[in-house]
Amino acid sequence: DSKNEEDEDRLNPFGITPGGGSSASFQETTVPKPTSSSSSAADDLFDPRISPHEYPNGVPKTVVDAAAEATSSFTTPPPSLSSQPKQQKTQQDVFDPRLSPHDYPNGTPSTIGYASSSTTTTTLSSFTTQKIGILLIDHGSKREKSNLHLEGLAQVYQAQCNNNGDGKYEYVVKAAHMEIAAPSIEDGMNTLIEEGVGKIICHPYFLSPGKHATKDIPNLISSAITSINKPHIPVVTTDPVGTKLNVMVNAIHGLVEECLETLEEDVSGVKKKNEWELGGFFGDVKRMLEEEEG
Repeated sequence: DSKNEEDEDRLNPFGITPGGGSSASFQETTVPKPTSSSSSAADDLFDPRISPHEYPNGVPKTVVDAAAEATSSFTTPPPSLSSQPKQQKTQQDVFDPRLSPHDYPNGTPSTIGYASSSTTTTTLSSFTTQKIGILLIDHGSKREKSNLHLEGLAQVYQAQCNNNGDGKYEYVVKAAHMEIAAPSIEDGMNTLIEEGVGKIICHPYFLSPGKHATKDIPNLISSAITSINKPHIPVVTTDPVGTKLNVMVNAIHGLVEECLETLEEDVSGVKKKNEWELGGFFGDVKRMLEEEEG
C-alpha cells in the first residue's frame, strides 16, 4: 500500500483526484462580457481582455486600463495623414508635381507650380515663366532710319511672340549692330541679361550667308560671351534669314505682285486682288512697319 501511495504522489504531484475534487485550491476569475443591453459608457470602452467579437456594436476606439480598472482611458493615436481630408487648393489652374493628378477634378493643368504649406490650406504659387532673349543683328548703318527699322522689327516680333505664344516662354527681343551704330552685340546681350533672360538666341539679319553672317558676327558673339562671363546663360546663333528660301521666295514674289498691281490698275483706279500677298508672320511684320512709318 505504501508503494502504491508513493506512485500516486509521483504521478499526481498536485493532488488532483480523478472525477473531481482536488487537494489544491484554484481561484477562477471571470470577466463580464459586454452585451447589447450594457450601458452606453461601457460600450465606449474597449477591454483588451475581451475578444473583439464580443462587442455587438463594434470595437470602441477608447481602451480601458485593464490593470487598474480606473476611469482614466487612453485614446487611440490620430489617424494617418492619408486618412485626413486633403487640403484644399486655391488654384486649380496650376499643377503641383508633388500632388497626385487625381486631386484635380477638372483634369491635370498644363501650367506647373509649387505648393507652399500653411496651417489650413495649400496655396499654389504661380510658376515663373522662363524668359528667352532674342538678339536681332544687322550690319549697322550711318543712316539712322535703317537702324530704327531693325528696332521696330524687334518690337513687332516681341509682341507677336508673346501675344500668340502658349505662355511657356516670355520673349524679350532686342536689336544690335555689327558695327558703325549702337548698340553693339555685347551691349545687346548685356541688356537681355539685365532683363532676366535665361537663354539668348542671336539671329543674323542678313539675306545671304556671306562673310559677315558666317564669320564676323559669330566671332563677335564669341568675344561677347567671353567678356560677359555668364556661363549659366547659354547663347546660340541661328542661320541668316536669307537661308530660308521658301520664305524669301514668297516675300520677293509678294513685292513683285504689288508692283504689277500698280501697272494693271484700271481706269477706275481699282486694283486687282493680290493673291500672292505676303501672309503669316512676315506679312504681319510688313503691315505693322508700314503703319508705323505711314
